[in-house]
Amino acid sequence: MKQGSVLITCLFILWSWSGKAQSLKTVIQNGHLSVIKTVAHTPDGNYILTGSRDKTIKLWEVATGREMRTFFGHENTVNDIAVDQSGKLFVSSSADGKAILWDVLTGERLKEFDMKGDYLTAVDLSTYGRWLVTAGFDYKAYLWDLHTGDTLRSFKVNPDKGLGYGISAAFSTNNKIVYFGNDNSTITAYDVENGTLLFEYERLRGSCGGCAS
Repeated sequence: MKQGSVLITCLFILWSWSGKAQSLKTVIQNGHLSVIKTVAHTPDGNYILTGSRDKTIKLWEVATGREMRTFFGHENTVNDIAVDQSGKLFVSSSADGKAILWDVLTGERLKEFDMKGDYLTAVDLSTYGRWLVTAGFDYKAYLWDLHTGDTLRSFKVNPDKGLGYGISAAFSTNNKIVYFGNDNSTITAYDVENGTLLFEYERLRGSCGGCAS
């Protein structure tokens, strides 16, 4: 098996009964053609979504392991996925510089949030789907209105552009704070409403674990 080029072929044999009749159904699933970079699950636990270096996202049914749908639209590696609280929508971020809002069940591409080429490593959704945050190799992370697609504000972050991993991002449970993990081994926290830096945790000693700083 070559590294970075993984072809998983799954053969599922599903038996279904109708009265006394027995039928055999064969479903061949290809899975991803390259490294899986991110995994997310729907709130009800019935489905998982996987994003890959093969530029696609796949929807899987947990109970059966069946591949339900493939989402096409990104032009580079899919790095992160966030599912909304309803489980009906999700957002993906990619090295192509775009975040895309999708309908889970239909596969429809609902909206694009374009960073104009800057590599994206992280995306997160606030509770109830009001806001979206994106971050990556840009020195700013951005807060978006999920419904209008407008950029609301930016937050200073610290990526080692092209050398480190990039930025990680997450909303607090009450949606009042957004946290960023930076390539320089700091954690920064901002007020979502006004963009004020609330605090910064710095490392005291040791390595950042592989980043360029």
